[in-house]
Amino acid sequence: MENYTFDLMVLPQDKAEINDWQNRYAGTKGWKNIEEYILENGLIYNLDELINTNHEIIPIGDYERKLALTVKSPNKEIVGFVICQEFEILSPFPELFLQYVVIRPDMQNKNVGTYIFKNLANKIEQTTGARPAYVFSYIHSTNLASQKLYKKFGFEFKSMQNCNSLVRAVGSFEKELEK
Repeated sequence: MENYTFDLMVLPQDKAEINDWQNRYAGTKGWKNIEEYILENGLIYNLDELINTNHEIIPIGDYERKLALTVKSPNKEIVGFVICQEFEILSPFPELFLQYVVIRPDMQNKNVGTYIFKNLANKIEQTTGARPAYVFSYIHSTNLASQKLYKKFGFEFKSMQNCNSLVRAVGSFEKELEK
């Protein structure tokens, strides 16, 4: 995994490659996971729309930054991407909302998620100048693979009132980095 790179998403080239995953992997278990947990069973039609909506279109406040990052293999193919927002970047305790972690279907369960979690805080700090003190995300209560990854990094889970289908994961990447 050390030959992988973690970079800011290059638009529109990277979006086109990511959107092609649907054509390449439709019908696979990995793609079904993306449809169920990421595209939310048709609420969002494809990964291009997901990136447009959550990274490019939705406005955010003055002290927040949105980031879209890719993980590329040694042959420069995108094997995963992250969409996140950093809140209160000027405060001594900036928070990172890890909105989406998406791994290419054929690369799921091959430690790409671990690579992302081990390197994301450093990449955020390198890109924005602020290191996230806290990280949070919302995960479908039935998405056990994602929950296992978050647990590996010491995240705690909290039930959400009025929403039985999601749990809130709260933590920091520092616990795993110290090991």
